[in-house]
Amino acid sequence: VILYLENVRVTQDDTGVCATLTDPDDRATNRVYLPVAGLSCLLLGTGTSATQPAMATCARHNTTVLWTGAGGVRLYSGAQPSDLTTTWIEHQARAWADDDQRLAVAARMYEKRFGTPVPQGTSLNSLRGLEGQRMKALYRALADRHKIRGFRRNYDPANWDQQNPVNQALSAANTALYGTVHSALLALGCSPALGFIHSGKQHSFVYDIADLYKADHTIPLAFS
Repeated sequence: VILYLENVRVTQDDTGVCATLTDPDDRATNRVYLPVAGLSCLLLGTGTSATQPAMATCARHNTTVLWTGAGGVRLYSGAQPSDLTTTWIEHQARAWADDDQRLAVAARMYEKRFGTPVPQGTSLNSLRGLEGQRMKALYRALADRHKIRGFRRNYDPANWDQQNPVNQALSAANTALYGTVHSALLALGCSPALGFIHSGKQHSFVYDIADLYKADHTIPLAFS
Protein backbone atom coordinates (compact mmCIF):
# COMPACT_ATOMS: atom_id res chain seq x y z
CA VAL A 1 0.00 0.00 0.00
CA ILE A 2 1.31 3.47 -0.98
CA LEU A 3 0.05 6.66 0.70
CA TYR A 4 0.63 10.23 -0.49
CA LEU A 5 0.28 13.21 1.88
CA GLU A 6 0.59 16.96 1.44
CA ASN A 7 0.07 20.07 3.59
CA VAL A 8 0.14 18.11 6.85
CA ARG A 9 2.45 17.57 9.81
CA VAL A 10 3.28 13.93 10.55
CA THR A 11 3.82 13.29 14.24
CA GLN A 12 3.92 10.48 16.79
CA ASP A 13 1.72 10.42 19.89
CA ASP A 14 0.77 7.77 22.44
CA THR A 15 -1.63 6.14 19.97
CA GLY A 16 0.50 6.06 16.84
CA VAL A 17 1.65 8.06 13.82
CA CYS A 18 -0.82 10.68 12.68
CA ALA A 19 -1.16 13.45 10.12
CA THR A 20 -2.53 16.75 11.40
CA LEU A 21 -3.94 19.63 9.39
CA THR A 22 -4.91 22.99 10.85
CA ASP A 23 -7.62 24.91 9.01
CA PRO A 24 -6.34 28.51 8.67
CA ASP A 25 -9.89 29.91 8.74
CA ASP A 26 -11.37 28.41 11.88
CA ARG A 27 -8.06 27.13 13.33
CA ALA A 28 -9.61 23.70 13.79
CA THR A 29 -7.16 20.81 13.85
CA ASN A 30 -7.96 17.60 12.04
CA ARG A 31 -6.01 14.48 12.94
CA VAL A 32 -5.88 11.25 10.93
CA TYR A 33 -3.96 8.22 12.17
CA LEU A 34 -1.84 6.47 9.55
CA PRO A 35 -1.77 2.66 9.20
CA VAL A 36 2.03 2.66 9.14
CA ALA A 37 2.31 -1.09 9.75
CA GLY A 38 0.33 -1.71 6.55
CA LEU A 39 2.17 0.82 4.37
CA SER A 40 4.97 -0.17 2.06
CA CYS A 41 5.71 3.41 1.01
CA LEU A 42 4.81 6.84 2.39
CA LEU A 43 5.19 9.82 0.04
CA LEU A 44 5.43 13.24 1.70
CA GLY A 45 4.56 15.98 -0.77
CA THR A 46 4.50 19.77 -0.64
CA GLY A 47 3.77 21.51 2.64
CA THR A 48 4.61 18.51 4.81
CA SER A 49 6.82 18.17 7.85
CA ALA A 50 7.58 15.19 10.05
CA THR A 51 9.01 14.54 13.49
CA GLN A 52 11.87 12.20 14.26
CA PRO A 53 9.71 9.83 16.40
CA ALA A 54 7.22 9.46 13.55
CA MET A 55 9.97 8.63 11.07
CA ALA A 56 11.53 6.18 13.55
CA THR A 57 8.20 4.35 13.78
CA CYS A 58 8.02 4.15 9.98
CA ALA A 59 11.50 2.64 9.95
CA ARG A 60 10.55 0.05 12.57
CA HIS A 61 7.61 -1.02 10.41
CA ASN A 62 9.80 -1.22 7.26
CA THR A 63 7.96 1.65 5.60
CA THR A 64 9.93 3.46 2.90
CA VAL A 65 9.53 7.25 3.26
CA LEU A 66 9.98 9.46 0.20
CA TRP A 67 10.02 13.26 0.05
CA THR A 68 8.37 14.34 -3.20
CA GLY A 69 7.00 17.29 -5.11
CA ALA A 70 3.32 18.05 -5.59
CA GLY A 71 1.30 14.97 -6.43
CA GLY A 72 4.37 12.78 -5.97
CA VAL A 73 5.70 13.93 -9.35
CA ARG A 74 9.30 14.61 -8.33
CA LEU A 75 11.42 12.71 -5.85
CA TYR A 76 13.87 14.75 -3.78
CA SER A 77 15.08 12.21 -1.25
CA GLY A 78 14.14 8.95 0.38
CA ALA A 79 14.70 6.91 3.53
CA GLN A 80 14.80 3.14 3.29
CA PRO A 81 14.12 0.89 6.29
CA SER A 82 17.04 -1.14 7.60
CA ASP A 83 15.15 -4.42 7.12
CA LEU A 84 14.53 -3.84 3.40
CA THR A 85 15.72 -6.83 1.39
CA THR A 86 19.05 -6.54 -0.44
CA THR A 87 18.11 -9.13 -3.06
CA TRP A 88 17.47 -6.62 -5.82
CA ILE A 89 20.55 -4.48 -5.24
CA GLU A 90 22.78 -7.57 -5.02
CA HIS A 91 21.58 -8.76 -8.44
CA GLN A 92 21.97 -5.24 -9.80
CA ALA A 93 25.48 -4.76 -8.40
CA ARG A 94 26.74 -8.13 -9.69
CA ALA A 95 25.43 -7.44 -13.19
CA TRP A 96 26.72 -3.87 -13.16
CA ALA A 97 30.24 -4.78 -11.96
CA ASP A 98 30.79 -7.41 -14.67
CA ASP A 99 31.47 -5.77 -18.05
CA ASP A 100 29.98 -8.66 -20.05
CA GLN A 101 26.83 -8.82 -17.93
CA ARG A 102 26.45 -5.06 -17.99
CA LEU A 103 26.60 -5.02 -21.78
CA ALA A 104 24.13 -7.92 -21.94
CA VAL A 105 21.64 -6.05 -19.73
CA ALA A 106 22.05 -2.89 -21.80
CA ALA A 107 21.43 -4.88 -24.97
CA ARG A 108 18.24 -6.40 -23.53
CA MET A 109 17.05 -2.92 -22.60
CA TYR A 110 17.70 -1.76 -26.16
CA GLU A 111 15.82 -4.72 -27.61
CA LYS A 112 12.87 -4.11 -25.28
CA ARG A 113 12.69 -0.47 -26.31
CA PHE A 114 13.07 -0.81 -30.04
CA GLY A 115 12.07 -4.39 -30.79
CA THR A 116 15.25 -5.16 -32.74
CA PRO A 117 18.26 -7.26 -31.67
CA VAL A 118 21.62 -5.64 -31.04
CA PRO A 119 24.26 -6.65 -33.64
CA GLN A 120 26.84 -9.11 -32.33
CA GLY A 121 29.99 -7.44 -31.05
CA THR A 122 28.37 -4.04 -30.44
CA SER A 123 30.18 -2.13 -27.69
CA LEU A 124 28.43 -0.13 -24.98
CA ASN A 125 29.48 3.17 -26.56
CA SER A 126 28.21 2.01 -29.94
CA LEU A 127 24.95 0.93 -28.32
CA ARG A 128 24.52 4.41 -26.89
CA GLY A 129 25.09 5.80 -30.37
CA LEU A 130 22.46 3.49 -31.84
CA GLU A 131 20.04 4.55 -29.13
CA GLY A 132 20.63 8.22 -29.89
CA GLN A 133 20.00 7.64 -33.60
CA ARG A 134 16.74 5.79 -32.94
CA MET A 135 15.47 8.53 -30.62
CA LYS A 136 16.29 11.26 -33.11
CA ALA A 137 14.43 9.31 -35.77
CA LEU A 138 11.44 8.96 -33.45
CA TYR A 139 11.37 12.70 -32.78
CA ARG A 140 11.57 13.43 -36.53
CA ALA A 141 8.76 11.00 -37.30
CA LEU A 142 6.47 12.47 -34.65
CA ALA A 143 7.32 16.03 -35.69
CA ASP A 144 6.49 15.18 -39.32
CA ARG A 145 3.25 13.44 -38.32
CA HIS A 146 2.09 16.47 -36.35
CA LYS A 147 3.48 18.95 -38.89
CA ILE A 148 5.94 20.60 -36.51
CA ARG A 149 8.65 22.09 -38.69
CA GLY A 150 12.25 22.30 -37.53
CA PHE A 151 11.63 20.55 -34.22
CA ARG A 152 14.72 19.83 -32.14
CA ARG A 153 14.71 18.21 -28.72
CA ASN A 154 16.10 20.66 -26.21
CA TYR A 155 15.92 21.08 -22.45
CA ASP A 156 17.31 24.19 -20.82
CA PRO A 157 15.94 24.71 -17.29
CA ALA A 158 17.51 28.18 -17.18
CA ASN A 159 15.36 29.28 -20.16
CA TRP A 160 12.18 27.33 -19.58
CA ASP A 161 9.83 30.02 -20.92
CA GLN A 162 11.83 30.35 -24.14
CA GLN A 163 11.30 26.72 -25.17
CA ASN A 164 8.54 25.61 -27.49
CA PRO A 165 5.46 23.88 -25.99
CA VAL A 166 6.48 20.42 -27.19
CA ASN A 167 9.86 20.60 -25.46
CA GLN A 168 8.18 21.90 -22.32
CA ALA A 169 5.68 19.03 -22.42
CA LEU A 170 8.44 16.47 -22.98
CA SER A 171 10.50 17.81 -20.07
CA ALA A 172 7.52 17.93 -17.71
CA ALA A 173 6.30 14.45 -18.64
CA ASN A 174 9.77 12.94 -18.37
CA THR A 175 10.28 14.55 -14.95
CA ALA A 176 7.05 12.95 -13.74
CA LEU A 177 8.21 9.60 -15.14
CA TYR A 178 11.62 9.92 -13.46
CA GLY A 179 9.95 10.55 -10.12
CA THR A 180 7.74 7.49 -10.46
CA VAL A 181 10.66 5.26 -11.46
CA HIS A 182 12.92 6.65 -8.72
CA SER A 183 10.27 5.98 -6.09
CA ALA A 184 9.79 2.41 -7.32
CA LEU A 185 13.55 1.70 -7.34
CA LEU A 186 13.98 2.93 -3.79
CA ALA A 187 10.97 0.94 -2.60
CA LEU A 188 12.51 -2.20 -4.16
CA GLY A 189 15.90 -1.49 -2.63
CA CYS A 190 17.77 -0.92 -5.90
CA SER A 191 20.51 1.66 -6.38
CA PRO A 192 19.39 4.60 -8.57
CA ALA A 193 23.07 5.28 -9.37
CA LEU A 194 24.17 1.95 -10.91
CA GLY A 195 22.97 2.36 -14.47
CA PHE A 196 23.69 0.00 -17.35
CA ILE A 197 23.38 2.39 -20.28
CA HIS A 198 23.63 5.70 -18.45
CA SER A 199 26.49 6.26 -16.02
CA GLY A 200 28.20 8.89 -13.91
CA LYS A 201 25.14 10.30 -12.15
CA GLN A 202 23.17 9.41 -9.05
CA HIS A 203 20.07 8.86 -11.22
CA SER A 204 21.67 6.74 -13.95
CA PHE A 205 19.53 3.64 -13.35
CA VAL A 206 16.44 5.85 -13.10
CA TYR A 207 17.14 7.09 -16.63
CA ASP A 208 17.72 3.52 -17.84
CA ILE A 209 14.36 2.28 -16.60
CA ALA A 210 12.44 5.43 -17.57
CA ASP A 211 13.75 5.14 -21.13
CA LEU A 212 11.98 1.78 -21.45
CA TYR A 213 8.63 3.58 -21.28
CA LYS A 214 9.21 6.99 -22.86
CA ALA A 215 8.48 5.98 -26.45
CA ASP A 216 5.12 4.48 -25.46
CA HIS A 217 3.98 7.05 -22.93
CA THR A 218 5.61 10.43 -22.37
CA ILE A 219 6.86 11.19 -25.91
CA PRO A 220 3.61 10.51 -27.83
CA LEU A 221 1.68 12.37 -25.10
CA ALA A 222 3.88 15.46 -25.49
CA PHE A 223 3.42 15.59 -29.26
CA SER A 224 -0.33 15.00 -29.23
